[in-house]
Amino acid sequence: MKRAIVFIIIVMVTFHLLASVSKVTRINSQRLRLIVYDPLNANREREVVTFGIPFPKGVLFSTDNVRVVNSKDTVIPAQFKVLSKWPDGSVMWLLVNFLYTNGEEYFIEYGEVTYIPPKGIEVWEEDERIIVRNSALRAIVFKNGSMSIYADLNHDNVEEIVIKRVLSVVIDENGHEYFSTLGVEKVLVEEKGPLKATVLIKGTHKSLNNESSLNFTMRITFYYNEMFFKITYTQENNLPCLNDGSGQPDCLRFGRPNSLKFKDLSLKIVLADRVDVWFLPLDSDVGNSVSDSTLVESLNSNVLVYQDSSGGEDWNRWPGVTFKGYKVFVDSHEKHIGRRFEG
Repeated sequence: MKRAIVFIIIVMVTFHLLASVSKVTRINSQRLRLIVYDPLNANREREVVTFGIPFPKGVLFSTDNVRVVNSKDTVIPAQFKVLSKWPDGSVMWLLVNFLYTNGEEYFIEYGEVTYIPPKGIEVWEEDERIIVRNSALRAIVFKNGSMSIYADLNHDNVEEIVIKRVLSVVIDENGHEYFSTLGVEKVLVEEKGPLKATVLIKGTHKSLNNESSLNFTMRITFYYNEMFFKITYTQENNLPCLNDGSGQPDCLRFGRPNSLKFKDLSLKIVLADRVDVWFLPLDSDVGNSVSDSTLVESLNSNVLVYQDSSGGEDWNRWPGVTFKGYKVFVDSHEKHIGRRFEG
């Protein structure tokens, strides 16, 4: 997902009274002007922009008293989260999400204002599953860590499954497989609001024989009125770092006690048969690319995205890597080389 950079500029306190119900009534409030810098200069319409903003001590005590408006004083759908507070309980850092359209001017207002969040993403928590719905799709995340996605592809008010399953698989040096869905320890709603909701899944990859491998943390984020969603996946080794006998940790090199070695780690997304084509966003500025910034293939293709190293300047710092960045193979033919695969 493309990102934009937000700068915040403090402007004067304004006093204004409007009668229209679609606009704000401002009595004693302060404004911060928002400038969104997009280096890609993309055409953006109602995209979620996220940034953090600091507040002085004693200025803001509740997210009910902050909102985003445009230059016409129209309230913009937004979502707020307090990240830290001052000793008096007022907000020190606030995380802001709002719907951005380039070409418009936006402001943060706080003080004697009232914000009523719009109805956006709906989240239900049940005994065996979590259901997330927006106007574009419905997701069911089961407590075993599996997930299915449904959407109205034909715009006939009939949902059909588009993603059957999402899981990660670890293959060790001996070819044994370990699955994320066999070792789920926690599934919960980490964040929910009108613009986005995040489901957290934590656990350990386990084999059919209940043997353990890498730990994992997966976050699945859904957005207001969007067909896409974002998966943030982290692999971890939670085994303790042992003492080398001299009081120093013995875990700074590969192969030391409690190290975990694996041959392959894959995030698998099982699509429904209804899907005809798929596409991948690519960083096409990397050498040897034989495609544009988007790779489109039929569903019948066998696709492999292999990230061999970080893609940064120190990509070959650790032993075992063979090339810089990642490669995309379609039906065993190399289609693209890039630095870091974004999904």
